[in-house]
Amino acid sequence: MSCRTRCPCGSALYALLITISFTAVASAQITVGRNVQVSKANGGRAHFEVLVAADPEDSHHLLGCSIIEVQQPSTQPWHTIVYSSMDGGASWQPTLEVDRGFPGISDPACTFGIDNHAYFTTLLTGAGFPASPDSSRMAVYRSADAGRTWEPPVDLPFVDREYIVVDTTQSKYRGRIYINGNHSVRAYREGHAIQGSTFFRSLDGAQTFSYPYLIASAPRHHPPGQTQSSVLSDGTVVAAYLDVNGSEGIELTDRVKTANAAIHIVTSSDGEETFSPVLIAQEVHACGGPPSLAADRSGGPFHDHLYLTWTDLRSGRCEVLWIKSSDKGKTWSRPFIVSDDLPAGPSERSPDPSFHMMSMVAVNKEGVIGVMWYDPRDGHDKDGYSVRFSASLDGGETFLPSVRVSEVPASYEVKKWQFWMQAEGGGDSEPNAGGGNFKGSFGVNPWPGHTTGMASSADGAFHPFWIDNRTGLTQVWTAIVTVQGRAFVNGSTEFSNWQDLTPKLVLQFANAKFDAAKNIATIEAYLVNASKDPIRGPFELRFISMQSEMGEVKLVGSANSLQRAGAVVNVDREIPNNRLEPGARTSAIRLHFAVTDPELKTIKPVIADFEVKVLGKRD
Repeated sequence: MSCRTRCPCGSALYALLITISFTAVASAQITVGRNVQVSKANGGRAHFEVLVAADPEDSHHLLGCSIIEVQQPSTQPWHTIVYSSMDGGASWQPTLEVDRGFPGISDPACTFGIDNHAYFTTLLTGAGFPASPDSSRMAVYRSADAGRTWEPPVDLPFVDREYIVVDTTQSKYRGRIYINGNHSVRAYREGHAIQGSTFFRSLDGAQTFSYPYLIASAPRHHPPGQTQSSVLSDGTVVAAYLDVNGSEGIELTDRVKTANAAIHIVTSSDGEETFSPVLIAQEVHACGGPPSLAADRSGGPFHDHLYLTWTDLRSGRCEVLWIKSSDKGKTWSRPFIVSDDLPAGPSERSPDPSFHMMSMVAVNKEGVIGVMWYDPRDGHDKDGYSVRFSASLDGGETFLPSVRVSEVPASYEVKKWQFWMQAEGGGDSEPNAGGGNFKGSFGVNPWPGHTTGMASSADGAFHPFWIDNRTGLTQVWTAIVTVQGRAFVNGSTEFSNWQDLTPKLVLQFANAKFDAAKNIATIEAYLVNASKDPIRGPFELRFISMQSEMGEVKLVGSANSLQRAGAVVNVDREIPNNRLEPGARTSAIRLHFAVTDPELKTIKPVIADFEVKVLGKRD
């Protein structure tokens, strides 16, 4: 359990910070390699909507997929394409472009399996909108040489925004292939078609697939936002999807006031023979793309933990939120913010929903968690964005300050406008309901697609995949991101076996001051033993998060040089005889916060809104 406090200016500065002595800090550093243009071979054709996969057995093998513009005159404006890398992401080559004559080809997904196999899926959509399921289908391609060449596809019933994953564990279900997506069936309840999340599986390497399962949503609900399923070490499949209240989609109004969707979780412990009841992991104020799910398969202290990210508007502005589960998805933590550039107070947050978008999460072989997202802080215009990345080395309890990954922000200046085009009608096979006339339309397309991608390769590197238009056309880009360090409980080897004493203690404050010349806020903090038993020292306090409404706030005097999340502070000198009796409290602990260019933007601004927990040695 953690202790959460806020620091309003003008009464008491509710904050906590203590000078520490610290050894064996689990240091970490995020290093971003050069940006690589994945789609360089098709640099004259626009791309959008990407995913990426890494071979779990060979760090040299990566697979990326995207939607790509058709340049020759056609009523079919888009194909899908696969790019393959055999050198760990340094260079990329197109190895498959899908053009099968359907009016719409979209929603690419790709993954690796076992024994050098790779898989790619795409949707082939019939004419009209919405297209009839009878005239649409999903194609599944497979490769036996890590994506260099591809076999003819297997066609399956149509689902929307599909994902594909393979069980690469050592479980008895090793090698099974799982596909999930959105679908509706010709069955009605309360006058509405039944919609839900649909699941296929293959036991023979994608040569054949089972009849699909549909996990039905409630009436007037539908699941537009799938995640790629995760497979735990025992072969348990965990799927997450966004279930929206309203069959017509997400409305952008009133998101701040009321949750408009929920993230649903289903699991299967028998290779998708059966599924668990649906549970709600989190109610959300959805904005900016589907959720993302990842499992820790590292064998470390957070083995088989699950992590979920999504963008949420509950604060008044789209932010990247985060929850985690340590029991295979049965229960989930409360959410907290990963994107780190926004003020903590709701009064200063813009209602513009176009900010942080499309987060993705992945876990590497050391148990390090990586999160990427589209971020507006480095953009040159209202709708510009860059890609940012943050990492956690303690199972998602704290995150490092984010770093920019994309060297050049995307921009939507007029000179970089791109277009969508659509032509319909004519021909004997598809008469137009408007009397046989042709229909055509085109417009500006600033959207990078409904998905981004990120994978961690066998060597532990992260590979974010994104779209930007630095060349004048939307292209696919990537970079190799490395994080030095590995995951530990409480962030270090020294404290990995310490226990959480927070439930036994109470935090109190007194004597708040502010030095206007130095912009330093100071407060006295006390810990009180609220239990019935004595508590022996030493105590350490560990910051989990910190934000401010007044400007950038930093901890002053931390012995481990950390100024926000992850700072560990020692209170031994403030505990009489290294023992805190029931009802007793520590002596005053003077805490100091530096505020950069503080501004009184509200009547009672929060100087520091943070979370800490108290650690103690086990007996």
